[in-house]
Amino acid sequence: MSAEVPEGWVSTTLGETCVVKARIGWRGLSASEYASDGPFLIAGKHINNGKIDWDACDHLTEARYAESPEIQLQKGDSIFSKDGSIGNPAFIETLPGKATINGTMMLLRPNAIGLDEEFLYQFICGAAFSKMVEEKVSGSSIPHIFQRDIVHFPFLLPPVGEQRRIAETLRSVDRDIELTQRTLAAARAAKNATLISALSKRWPEATVGSLLASTPFPMRSGPFGSALLKAELEAEGIPLLGIDNVQVERFVPVYRRFVSEEKYRELARYTVFPNDVMVTIMGTVGRCCVVPPDVGTAISSKHVWTITLDQNRYSPALLAWQINYAPWVLEQLRGSAQGGIMAAISSATLRSLRVPMPPPSDLREIEGLLLASNSAISTLEADLDQAERLKSALSADLLSGRVRVPATTIDAAEPLGRTVQPAFKRAVLAAEIVHQLHKDAKFGSVKHEKIVHLCELHAGLHEDLDRHAYKEAAGPYDPRARRSVETTFRNQKWFSTQKSDRRVEYVPLERCGSHRHYYERYFGARHASIQNIIDLLRPMNREQCEIVATLYAVWNDFLLDGKTPSDQQIVQSVLNNWHPSKRAIAEDRWLIALRWMRAKGLVPTGVGEKTRVAAS
Repeated sequence: MSAEVPEGWVSTTLGETCVVKARIGWRGLSASEYASDGPFLIAGKHINNGKIDWDACDHLTEARYAESPEIQLQKGDSIFSKDGSIGNPAFIETLPGKATINGTMMLLRPNAIGLDEEFLYQFICGAAFSKMVEEKVSGSSIPHIFQRDIVHFPFLLPPVGEQRRIAETLRSVDRDIELTQRTLAAARAAKNATLISALSKRWPEATVGSLLASTPFPMRSGPFGSALLKAELEAEGIPLLGIDNVQVERFVPVYRRFVSEEKYRELARYTVFPNDVMVTIMGTVGRCCVVPPDVGTAISSKHVWTITLDQNRYSPALLAWQINYAPWVLEQLRGSAQGGIMAAISSATLRSLRVPMPPPSDLREIEGLLLASNSAISTLEADLDQAERLKSALSADLLSGRVRVPATTIDAAEPLGRTVQPAFKRAVLAAEIVHQLHKDAKFGSVKHEKIVHLCELHAGLHEDLDRHAYKEAAGPYDPRARRSVETTFRNQKWFSTQKSDRRVEYVPLERCGSHRHYYERYFGARHASIQNIIDLLRPMNREQCEIVATLYAVWNDFLLDGKTPSDQQIVQSVLNNWHPSKRAIAEDRWLIALRWMRAKGLVPTGVGEKTRVAAS
């Protein structure tokens, strides 16, 4: 064991370094005793991504709270579920009042000066702790982790300074994950609000049955009964699609069951085609997605309905969205369900569903908006997946000591123990953009500013950058932030600036490119979104970038006000409420740019702050 302990670390147990406490039974406490206010009572259901939803917590009387002083929470405590869905840890960073935990939770609190609170929290979020929990509950009919298991759990303890550096490194990735999650939630909410608004007009209605393709089997479920016996399933061959493949607006291309080529020829009527709509019949009933173009040859199982639409008359993506989210469709499913909401959806139910039928031009515009939003959301999902994989890999390396975080790796630009200032983060992001584009004759400070503004809002960086954009002639524009960036460029020896006849150019200095390790640390989890914006605007000239960034800012301002604007409203706001210089650009160019933005998924979600009006 000693050979496995990294130099300078010590081998101990959680029981030697922590207070480990839980409460069993709460002496007959029942929900009828919960109070309308008073000390908070936290359960696992009140924890989401390491944070307590204090508004959702139950409350106890003071007398009940006083019964168990050993589990009365303090700042710096870590808690997790010990029963049922075991794990799901939370760090008590702040306390809005007195708080305790219910009988399904366990508390960990450092009892030694040499154990950092946040390092302990990161440890119980890590893979080694999760593996131990999994091993202890494996095969148990009622999942439960005992206090004695936690007390004796082996624990490698670095020096306290290294603990803090490890915790800060992992916490920085947690912040990226949290911000990306919030941005993703906002993007999904904005998409749904926009589509509900667009489809709530008094359009004529049509039934799904009237929109089916003219094929022999436009609506089918998979083979039933003796048509497909379990013994006839193969380890490879033609995939048999089921409820695992159908998530909400997302097809999962993971295949576990197959039929032979010979059996497929017998069951060819159940073939699934690209752009079919699939709806689950079992499990979480009513989940819906569109089959992607690269599905290959596959058939559907008896657990899903598969619908082939006449795509000249209706959009598969739009139908799938409505089955998942639209209140007018969900209400019809509730009314016809047997055994509860959306239980046992029949073919007749799906055929009789009534959906709005906008005119063809409006239908395609709405479909384009939906597909663009889906593209933007997919990019954010990729960012989130990348951030979570980064956290997992970093956690495994740092908490085991395989990778060390010595103090000497933190240089003077980012002092240890201090919060990284937004001004430095702004400069790091700007340096990445300038590094990629400074050789381009179309690139200058104005184009640079527009790309930064779009990254701030579209990649969800507003909390990192602390920018305040104004409705200037070349707006959206933050002159204070730009001056700060150029100062940092000079101080770090990344770039200098020089004025030519038509633009401000960036000239590489001796440390050009050394921003990159900061960029990976601060923005690596959102690199896909940032790179997408850089690549979209790379071929554009200054005026084209100004058009796109201005439209995005105006559209985002509408959403922040709780309004879903039409294209005409967005353009009129640009021409009437921004700097008069915007009127020199023809109105049709603004409208064309809006259509391009939708097609590319450059659709705002109402995040950040509204664009400011400069003081006169």
